[in-house]
Amino acid sequence: MDLWNDMSELFRRKSGGLLRRCPWTALVTAIALSGLVVIAPSTAEEVLGECDGVLTGEELLVPSVATQSTAAAVSLTYMIWEPRVVERGVTEEVVMTAVIDGAPSAVEFEPASGGPNIPLTSAGANAYTLTLNANQVLEGYETGDLHSVAGFLRLYEDGVLSRRTNLLVNVIDETVPRIQAEPIDTWIQFTPHLVNLQFDTPWTGGIASFLDDVSRTFYSLFDDDLDFLAIVGNVTPVANRFYLWIRTDIGGIGIPLLDRGPTYGSSERLQGVLAFPISQFYDLAEKGAIHEIGHRWANFLSEIPVLSLGVPHWPLSDVAHGIMGITLATGAGGDFPYIIEETPDGFVAEYVGPAREFNDLELYLMGLVPPEAVSQHFVFLNQDQQVGNLEGPVEYIDADTLIAAVGPRDPGLEAAQRHFRVGTMILSIGGLLSDAEMSFFEHMAGRGESTEELHFTSGLISGITRPFYLATGERAAISTHVPCLRVANEDVDEDGALDCRDNCPVAANTGQEDGDRDGLGDACDNCPAMFNFAQRDGDMDGVGSICDNCPESSNPFQSDADGDGVGNLCDSCPQDSDPEQIDSDLDGVGDSCDCRRLNPDIRPPAEVGELLVDSQGSGQLALSWAPVAGADAYAVIRGDVSALLEGSYGTCVIEEQTVTTFEDSDLPAPGGVFVYMVHGRSTRCGLGTLGFASNEEERINLDPNSC
Repeated sequence: MDLWNDMSELFRRKSGGLLRRCPWTALVTAIALSGLVVIAPSTAEEVLGECDGVLTGEELLVPSVATQSTAAAVSLTYMIWEPRVVERGVTEEVVMTAVIDGAPSAVEFEPASGGPNIPLTSAGANAYTLTLNANQVLEGYETGDLHSVAGFLRLYEDGVLSRRTNLLVNVIDETVPRIQAEPIDTWIQFTPHLVNLQFDTPWTGGIASFLDDVSRTFYSLFDDDLDFLAIVGNVTPVANRFYLWIRTDIGGIGIPLLDRGPTYGSSERLQGVLAFPISQFYDLAEKGAIHEIGHRWANFLSEIPVLSLGVPHWPLSDVAHGIMGITLATGAGGDFPYIIEETPDGFVAEYVGPAREFNDLELYLMGLVPPEAVSQHFVFLNQDQQVGNLEGPVEYIDADTLIAAVGPRDPGLEAAQRHFRVGTMILSIGGLLSDAEMSFFEHMAGRGESTEELHFTSGLISGITRPFYLATGERAAISTHVPCLRVANEDVDEDGALDCRDNCPVAANTGQEDGDRDGLGDACDNCPAMFNFAQRDGDMDGVGSICDNCPESSNPFQSDADGDGVGNLCDSCPQDSDPEQIDSDLDGVGDSCDCRRLNPDIRPPAEVGELLVDSQGSGQLALSWAPVAGADAYAVIRGDVSALLEGSYGTCVIEEQTVTTFEDSDLPAPGGVFVYMVHGRSTRCGLGTLGFASNEEERINLDPNSC
């Protein structure tokens, strides 16, 4: 096959110790399921039988559809759930169909909640079926899980249990917004984050020959505007998700150049296919999906002998604690929940739980940190050790090691891509998905671009996941909207870019400039010079928190009189440059402008707040205000609005008084207006501030008759 001809030599070079640990008859599938997809795989059953199981890519060291079996002629080919998504709170029947290879003596459903096993009925053509009610399927389900273990499928051969497989179901509950799909034709429909294609050939896992056909179908209708296309299966096989290379065009990461885009319908952009044969493991926010995206860059450093031992993940090393994990004996990726430290007494492994972010070496390969940000790592030369008893020797590696072997990453940090578009196409058999089913998978696709931690459930595990944006330390992001339909023509801001591809759909920006490469056009980016896909703006002033010089004080003008990088409204010395904002006595006034920097009781007076006005009814006006820190007296300024010059706030009417009230019997001329301002005064520190004007500049009274 062409793909084998293109990649077989690479596969031989990059397999490392994998060839020694996994029988060749199952090796092809093991590599395909783990991410290094180089040829059409054999069946997943061979891997399960000969390589001790296949990982989910998450935290369990068990098959993605966890299976216990003995050497048997009977095996599960795939399952079908009707509906694909069980709706909680809706009374409906759920039909489970199992397609079996071989002639089992019995097929049973073992409920997760306990109780007697229920036999399935033969439906001919190696199919066995059972009708359940929703309560039987959702026993023990908790709101927000979105997945549930319904029970187990038991296969018997000659009356003896030969296989027991987890039965996982998708669940839609009140946490999932409902949405109605838009049809394109009788066989295809879409929502903002999802395309559904009726495809009646069951996908039983691996690189099926039709994957390029369905991809070309997608691109015949939608623009070539994706970096990754996720394809979700139409049945539930015994298989695993994987990454399929389409284009490779990056130097310095150990991957040879490749362009198979036209075969998959993409003439310009598509980098890879994220394959999810099992829909119950599809969640673009969950670590398994992030892991598969990570295979775009790591680990294929076969030119470095110690790292080649782990291809396509990491070998036993301190760098194995990361999103890409460690390569197991099967070739699949396993989570490595340990941090290893080298001490004078040897190597110590501390269990810290699964990694939720890419490590520094992974980030370098992704182009998200410079080489100097990669610390020195070590790889054990003996890869057959147990974590509890690790011994050297080790070989040390860092970014210089990579650069010496494969050259610097090209493009580097300043030019590397940081925003990626991921589209999803889900296949269905016998018709299109219902609105409830579309709503569920639309939700699972949309989660991928979340900028917050999310709850997840995957197989037998659950917890908190950090979506791609957080897994990269907020250095990169994905958007999961489907591309424009090729017949689309809506352009609300009339800038020539269709809304579905416009990086500022409500702000005209003909050039689509995006200086920080975060996927948001400069015209609508609240920090156009700094990557901030989340667009967080804690003080709601229109300036993103990441570039706001007062992130906790609303200051849209970003005024900074002393040029120290701290905005006037939150600067402890707005007229004296003090970028470190040192305030030794913690009195709110920085050392550079504090008259007593070690005495919190003596400081320049704070701004006098709101002035309360009370008319005395006899032409006399009474002002009052609250005491302020640092003031032992107050000065009052009064100005006639009609006579105030630029920079003047009025003349001094009371230079010093200890009370916080002022009565004024003078009145402005008919039609005139008086304005009052109050200074705090300290006998040791002088006059306090008059506060800030609407442009955030500190008020400095230039009137020569001021206090």
